[in-house]
Amino acid sequence: MVDVETTSSEELVRVRFSADAGVTRIYFEPMGTEFRLALHDQIQLELPLGDVRDLEIHVVDDGVAVWLTHGNEHGVLDKDGNLIERI
Repeated sequence: MVDVETTSSEELVRVRFSADAGVTRIYFEPMGTEFRLALHDQIQLELPLGDVRDLEIHVVDDGVAVWLTHGNEHGVLDKDGNLIERI
């Protein structure tokens, strides 16, 4: 499942990815970062609102590939909103 919400500042957007049907891989391209989600796990991608229009999300055999076309730094957060990694 993919879900989108704005943050309280409304300058950032969080895109939530969840593994509702089983183990799922989330690939962030072109940097090659990968996260493996167990059943019912979630991660969130936090990015500037202006980057959303160029965000590409593709279903692949074992998960989802997320293409980030801007050179901005983006945050990958856990389901509670804690930063896991900057990409």
